[in-house]
Amino acid sequence: MHASWNLGSADDLLSQFSMYESEGINSSIRLAIVTKTDGSLIGTAGFHTISDINRSAELAYGLAPDCWGRGIMQAAAMALSDWGFHETAYKRMQATVLDSNSHSIQLLERMGFEREGYLRAFRMVRGTTGNFWMYSRLHPDIADR
Repeated sequence: MHASWNLGSADDLLSQFSMYESEGINSSIRLAIVTKTDGSLIGTAGFHTISDINRSAELAYGLAPDCWGRGIMQAAAMALSDWGFHETAYKRMQATVLDSNSHSIQLLERMGFEREGYLRAFRMVRGTTGNFWMYSRLHPDIADR
């Protein structure tokens, strides 16, 4: 498992619902990814660590392993990133990824995110410290500066 979430059941999500229900300008945004056929939840994508002052947000996502390799997350994350740049006027998007998660690293790089640095013991991952890479993507208006 390459996600930093520590979810054992649906009940583990309950504590996060109030955060996603907030209407504050810097509140986290999390969208569901569902199948076209029966509406089953297969993943989520969204932003957290949103800063209106800095016009930035951190992209986060997760997808059921049996759905990996189909381009689902790339399509969802690209649509969300484009929305973030054009509708919310973010100037910077960042993403952190466990150093062991090669699939997510490749996804971010395909989406135009650039590696910025290595974050040692950055987040707890199922009871132990995890090392993460920091990636960012800048708004097209400032990317070439």
